[in-house]
Amino acid sequence: MRTIEDLREAYEARKQWELDHPWRTFIKKWFWKVPFRVFPEKIVDSCRRLRWFLQRGKRGFSEFDLWGMDEYLATLIRDMLRTYLKVNLGYPLDTDKKSYDERLRRIADAFDEYLTHYDAHAQRVDMMELVTAELPEEEAKARREAFYEKEKSRREAMYSNMQELLSQDLFPTLWD
Repeated sequence: MRTIEDLREAYEARKQWELDHPWRTFIKKWFWKVPFRVFPEKIVDSCRRLRWFLQRGKRGFSEFDLWGMDEYLATLIRDMLRTYLKVNLGYPLDTDKKSYDERLRRIADAFDEYLTHYDAHAQRVDMMELVTAELPEEEAKARREAFYEKEKSRREAMYSNMQELLSQDLFPTLWD
């Protein structure tokens, strides 16, 4: 059995070897962190991420952003509107600052609702199915129709708030 002194000597020898061979130590530690079977995938993924980074620098967007363009644009517009609300100093002459900021906040909230809409909608649909499962068929059908009408009106209100950003009287005022 090894004593504490033997273990200390072995540890010090190992530490000295690592100092004498920094590249071997780096490669050895790096390979232990990255499983070898994942290594080729990591290289390919790193190359893709680099390409997307360069595309964003050149064009302002990348191929990766095109895969979920609706979410990308909604997030971008929401964040830009919220930052604009914090830093803007001006507002159109025909309104006051408070109503202008309230209008922009409502539009930013509509984009935020869009980002969470589909997950929340799926949860509401699941809940509706659970509620109507034990009801008679006619009553369940009436409740489902009322539910989907309410969801449709909710979605239309959200889209109309989002479209308000592109209205002729608001869009040209985003110049600050």
